[in-house]
Amino acid sequence: MHHHCGPGDGSGGYFDLQMKARNTYWRGWPVQGGRASLHRAGLAFTLLEVLIAAAIFFMGMFALLGVLSNGLHAASILQKNAPTAGMAVARLTLTNKLEEVSQAGDFGQLYPDYRWELFPREILTNGLFQVDVTVYHQNQVFSTMSILLFRPDSQKRL
Repeated sequence: MHHHCGPGDGSGGYFDLQMKARNTYWRGWPVQGGRASLHRAGLAFTLLEVLIAAAIFFMGMFALLGVLSNGLHAASILQKNAPTAGMAVARLTLTNKLEEVSQAGDFGQLYPDYRWELFPREILTNGLFQVDVTVYHQNQVFSTMSILLFRPDSQKRL
């Protein structure tokens, strides 16, 4: 088998002697003037490049951790098996009339220790109502919510 010997292939030819005269090698790295010229040879990064890359990496990781934390928090909220104020106010959306009379009730057998109270009041004479909803768990406030409902067919205040 014939091995081709070419310039600079380390076979000890004329061109290898010329390259060794110009560059000194230490463990395979070119050394010029007593210093390893890794950057000039394109084989290494400067400290500034490494610091910038590390800063970008850590900013991305912290952003990812923030998104992950928010997702876990949202998932834990969804796992809570309890009624919300929105469930209590949903019954008001079934009618197009509303009166300024407080209402109260419970959630039945589904949530036996919970009860709700609604306080509707007309805030404009055109039928715009604000409804304040409070859900109680064992006589302690569990959640609250205020919504606006437009019910123009409601009984007018005198």
